[in-house]
Amino acid sequence: MLQLSNIFSSANLCLKRVGVYGLLSIAFAPGFASAAIDKEAYQQCITESVAPAEDWFSAQPIKRACTALYDNSSMLSDDDIGYYQCIIQYMPTANNKVAVKEIEDECNDQHRSLFN
Repeated sequence: MLQLSNIFSSANLCLKRVGVYGLLSIAFAPGFASAAIDKEAYQQCITESVAPAEDWFSAQPIKRACTALYDNSSMLSDDDIGYYQCIIQYMPTANNKVAVKEIEDECNDQHRSLFN
């Protein structure tokens, strides 16, 4: 219990040091503001891409891809965007863990490989 309370007090101290201005600067950072703009596109991505997914194992990479593309897109390279679009396009057809892994590997090879 003592260690856990030390962790919480350390976290509280860090928050006090950051202060209100630090939190406001994070809240109004360019990437943070753009996430609200793409909320509708994110919801559409989830609705259209996760719904047809065969199971939980194929739905999770699709959800991560939608999040990356529509909540964090300002942080992505062109290769990352291509990778996540590939996941959204092909992952709904995966019906087992092996297929999910194969699709992730193929999308990675096509879009993030050093040899492209």
